[in-house]
Amino acid sequence: MQRVADYKVINDSLTHIAANQSHDVNFSLSGAVAKAQDGQRPYVLITEKLGGAFPGTINIKLNNTLIDTRDGSANNILSGGTSYTHMVAFDGSLLNVGSSNTLTFEVSSATNTSLDLSLVILHFQRSV
Repeated sequence: MQRVADYKVINDSLTHIAANQSHDVNFSLSGAVAKAQDGQRPYVLITEKLGGAFPGTINIKLNNTLIDTRDGSANNILSGGTSYTHMVAFDGSLLNVGSSNTLTFEVSSATNTSLDLSLVILHFQRSV
Protein backbone atom coordinates (compact mmCIF):
# COMPACT_ATOMS: atom_id res chain seq x y z
CA MET A 1 0.00 0.00 0.00
CA GLN A 2 1.32 3.41 -0.92
CA ARG A 3 1.65 6.31 1.48
CA VAL A 4 1.45 10.05 1.06
CA ALA A 5 2.59 12.81 3.38
CA ASP A 6 -0.19 14.71 5.10
CA TYR A 7 -0.48 17.34 7.81
CA LYS A 8 -3.03 18.95 10.09
CA VAL A 9 -2.82 22.40 11.66
CA ILE A 10 -3.91 21.78 15.24
CA ASN A 11 -3.21 25.25 16.69
CA ASP A 12 -2.92 28.47 14.71
CA SER A 13 -3.73 31.16 17.24
CA LEU A 14 -1.58 32.77 19.91
CA THR A 15 -1.94 30.90 23.18
CA HIS A 16 -0.22 32.16 26.35
CA ILE A 17 0.72 29.59 29.01
CA ALA A 18 1.84 31.09 32.33
CA ALA A 19 4.32 29.53 34.76
CA ASN A 20 3.04 26.37 36.44
CA GLN A 21 0.10 26.15 34.06
CA SER A 22 -0.79 23.82 31.20
CA HIS A 23 -2.75 24.06 27.98
CA ASP A 24 -4.49 21.28 26.03
CA VAL A 25 -4.80 21.28 22.25
CA ASN A 26 -7.49 18.81 21.19
CA PHE A 27 -7.73 17.36 17.69
CA SER A 28 -8.97 14.30 15.84
CA LEU A 29 -7.72 12.29 12.89
CA SER A 30 -9.76 10.21 10.50
CA GLY A 31 -9.02 7.95 7.58
CA ALA A 32 -6.11 5.66 6.90
CA VAL A 33 -3.37 7.21 9.02
CA ALA A 34 -0.27 5.04 8.66
CA LYS A 35 1.63 3.83 11.70
CA ALA A 36 5.41 4.24 11.87
CA GLN A 37 7.34 2.03 9.46
CA ASP A 38 11.01 1.96 8.47
CA GLY A 39 11.85 4.78 10.86
CA GLN A 40 9.18 7.12 9.48
CA ARG A 41 7.44 8.65 12.47
CA PRO A 42 4.79 11.31 12.80
CA TYR A 43 5.98 14.60 14.25
CA VAL A 44 4.73 17.99 15.35
CA LEU A 45 6.29 21.30 14.38
CA ILE A 46 5.85 23.83 17.15
CA THR A 47 6.43 27.58 16.89
CA GLU A 48 6.75 29.18 20.30
CA LYS A 49 8.24 32.08 22.20
CA LEU A 50 9.50 31.92 25.76
CA GLY A 51 8.89 34.76 28.15
CA GLY A 52 10.20 35.69 31.57
CA ALA A 53 13.17 34.28 33.36
CA PHE A 54 14.57 30.84 32.75
CA PRO A 55 15.35 28.12 33.98
CA GLY A 56 12.09 26.32 33.72
CA THR A 57 10.83 23.10 32.22
CA ILE A 58 8.46 22.61 29.32
CA ASN A 59 6.85 19.19 28.98
CA ILE A 60 4.84 18.12 25.94
CA LYS A 61 2.50 15.15 26.23
CA LEU A 62 0.40 13.36 23.64
CA ASN A 63 -2.59 11.57 25.13
CA ASN A 64 -0.93 11.68 28.58
CA THR A 65 2.38 10.22 27.33
CA LEU A 66 5.47 12.44 27.60
CA ILE A 67 7.00 13.03 24.14
CA ASP A 68 9.34 15.96 24.86
CA THR A 69 11.00 17.75 27.78
CA ARG A 70 13.11 20.88 27.51
CA ASP A 71 14.73 22.93 30.21
CA GLY A 72 17.28 25.67 30.80
CA SER A 73 20.25 23.35 31.27
CA ALA A 74 23.45 23.82 29.29
CA ASN A 75 22.47 20.97 26.96
CA ASN A 76 19.07 22.42 26.22
CA ILE A 77 19.57 26.16 25.90
CA LEU A 78 16.39 28.19 25.61
CA SER A 79 16.32 31.93 26.06
CA GLY A 80 13.36 34.14 26.82
CA GLY A 81 12.04 36.52 24.19
CA THR A 82 13.25 34.46 21.24
CA SER A 83 10.88 32.60 18.91
CA TYR A 84 11.69 28.98 18.14
CA THR A 85 10.32 26.38 15.77
CA HIS A 86 11.22 22.85 16.68
CA MET A 87 10.21 19.35 15.70
CA VAL A 88 9.15 16.59 18.08
CA ALA A 89 8.93 13.09 16.58
CA PHE A 90 6.96 10.44 18.44
CA ASP A 91 5.69 6.87 18.25
CA GLY A 92 2.74 6.73 15.85
CA SER A 93 0.91 4.25 18.06
CA LEU A 94 0.22 7.16 20.45
CA LEU A 95 -2.25 8.66 17.95
CA ASN A 96 -5.91 7.80 18.31
CA VAL A 97 -7.26 7.50 14.77
CA GLY A 98 -10.99 8.06 14.54
CA SER A 99 -11.26 9.59 18.02
CA SER A 100 -9.98 12.48 20.10
CA ASN A 101 -6.30 13.27 20.79
CA THR A 102 -4.86 15.75 23.27
CA LEU A 103 -1.50 17.50 23.01
CA THR A 104 -0.66 19.03 26.40
CA PHE A 105 1.92 21.77 27.00
CA GLU A 106 3.06 22.18 30.62
CA VAL A 107 5.25 25.03 31.89
CA SER A 108 6.94 24.35 35.25
CA SER A 109 9.02 27.07 36.83
CA ALA A 110 10.01 28.52 40.16
CA THR A 111 10.31 31.87 38.34
CA ASN A 112 8.00 33.67 35.93
CA THR A 113 8.73 31.61 32.83
CA SER A 114 5.91 31.53 30.29
CA LEU A 115 5.29 30.08 26.84
CA ASP A 116 3.46 31.60 23.87
CA LEU A 117 2.38 29.02 21.31
CA SER A 118 1.60 30.40 17.89
CA LEU A 119 1.51 27.41 15.55
CA VAL A 120 1.37 23.63 15.99
CA ILE A 121 1.29 21.39 12.91
CA LEU A 122 1.02 17.60 12.99
CA HIS A 123 2.81 15.80 10.12
CA PHE A 124 2.00 12.16 9.41
CA GLN A 125 1.61 9.63 6.60
CA ARG A 126 -1.66 8.43 5.16
CA SER A 127 -2.17 5.12 3.33
CA VAL A 128 -3.81 5.44 -0.08
